[in-house]
Amino acid sequence: MIAELLNVDLVAALGLEKLPQDQKDQLLAQMTQVVDERLQSRILALLSEEDTKALDVVLAGGSSLESFLRERIPNFDMVVAEVIAEFKQEMLDMKGSFNYNGGS
Repeated sequence: MIAELLNVDLVAALGLEKLPQDQKDQLLAQMTQVVDERLQSRILALLSEEDTKALDVVLAGGSSLESFLRERIPNFDMVVAEVIAEFKQEMLDMKGSFNYNGGS
């Protein structure tokens, strides 16, 4: 199920292909921000208090965030995939409220 959702083109699946490009870009930026925020929340929930403090050091020092997270979260790729898939499923479940008819 996750793999199927990861391959879904949300713009097409939500019927938003006819949106003007600037609106599509804005919508995709907003969606990306939501996914980023959810991913951050999920990651913080998985880290110990000690790892959270170490994360602050990594972020302040410019070290490799991805390497740090992969060391602390063994299934990091699956966590990312789950967050993205959950978001896409939510968007698909709300599809009726997103349909755009191109102004027709």
